[in-house]
Amino acid sequence: MAVNQNQKETERQNPDVAQTIPGQSTPIVVKPKKKKKYSRNLRTIQELEKGWTDSARRVAKAVKEGFDTYTDERDKSAKKRRDGAMRDLLRNQSKAVRKTLSIAAEVPADIMDTIADLKVVRRLTRS
Repeated sequence: MAVNQNQKETERQNPDVAQTIPGQSTPIVVKPKKKKKYSRNLRTIQELEKGWTDSARRVAKAVKEGFDTYTDERDKSAKKRRDGAMRDLLRNQSKAVRKTLSIAAEVPADIMDTIADLKVVRRLTRS
């Protein structure tokens, strides 16, 4: 009796789950992904904006990773020896810059991919 009430509750909460017989596996219901909707004249602008936002997010991530790397390396140097943070300043900064640039190096490619994926550009390149 308790099982039936639990099944009914589940069905009410999630109507996509089919009723199951005890001892059998539950069917998996896969919904198709919804297509993004754009106004006719604003599609290009919105797609560009999304690409630029993603690129800006990558730059922010690169800077964060760089500062985290610098802080970690600085702390290691400070623990190793007296005035270690100052002695290893350039080495620690170079590691941080290397980390930042390795992540941020993909930003120009991201921007160009965004521009290349626009329908307007695809139409121009086909002609």
